[in-house]
Amino acid sequence: MRQSRVPVATILAMMADGMTATDILTDLPFLDEDDMAEVLHYAADAVRDRTAR
Repeated sequence: MRQSRVPVATILAMMADGMTATDILTDLPFLDEDDMAEVLHYAADAVRDRTAR
């Protein structure tokens, strides 16, 4: 997530706790929709890499 100091795991945990992307963007206004997409792509790649072994 570009220059942000918020770990991807934190954003994923927020989503797992039921927050929507809109909720997260409201709480963390320095992020944008591109950041949210980047988080999901990162998570998908991480899962894909783990299951490919």
